[in-house]
Amino acid sequence: MKTTVRIVAFIGFAIMIAPLIAVIVNAFNANVLLSNWGGFTTHWFTDAVDDSGVRSAAGQSVEIAALVTALSAVIGTLAVAFNAYAPRWVQRLTSSLTITRVMVPEVIMAAGLVLLMPKLGFTFGIVVLGQTVWAVAFFIAILGARRAGFDRRLEDAGRDLGASAWRVLGTIVLPDLLPGIIAGALLTFTFSFDDVVTTVFLSGASTMTLPTTILARIRRGITPEINAVGVLVMLVTIILLALATVVSGQLVPGQEGTEI
Repeated sequence: MKTTVRIVAFIGFAIMIAPLIAVIVNAFNANVLLSNWGGFTTHWFTDAVDDSGVRSAAGQSVEIAALVTALSAVIGTLAVAFNAYAPRWVQRLTSSLTITRVMVPEVIMAAGLVLLMPKLGFTFGIVVLGQTVWAVAFFIAILGARRAGFDRRLEDAGRDLGASAWRVLGTIVLPDLLPGIIAGALLTFTFSFDDVVTTVFLSGASTMTLPTTILARIRRGITPEINAVGVLVMLVTIILLALATVVSGQLVPGQEGTEI
């Protein structure tokens, strides 16, 4: 039985990483047609870095992801911090809405945003706003894991000592939520940087992110340079996810003390 489980697990794992391995291998393939192995080269990475279109798209991706992360962090942190004071039915409602938003396919949300925002035009700002709509739900879900185990007695003690609600928020609540905020921000940045669906629906001709640029070029054929860009994107994503994983290890309250 154990052998069967291991074989199935290995096959499943192999299926998951096979496309990534194919991209990594062909990023170093000297054969421009990728029809067979033509030898090892790093030439395509130089071409990718020197490509002005790739650099411009990467810059826009970073700008959009940074703005989406900042907006999601502010909105999500305030929502999670103050939701604890809301009536039970409000807490259940917001929790249900957050879960629903996470579960609903992104393409449905993107189509809805197109219907809501036609008069605003398809601009850089609309892409940021559209991505924030779905990204904030993921941020709230991540940060909510931290808030759920927060010791409310610390807040009560702060208020008993005469601290205002904003003082309690700034000196007790936010420091305790900080690991969740950082983890949520890193994951939100990753989700936004890699986003294709919402960006394709809402972006105009002047807004080209790195994922949409890769998608447009793939339609004309896969080249080693595209594989090289894919490897660089994978490295950025892995680094961000690794940092989020390290930070999220502090998501369980009680592992560190909180001082008033």
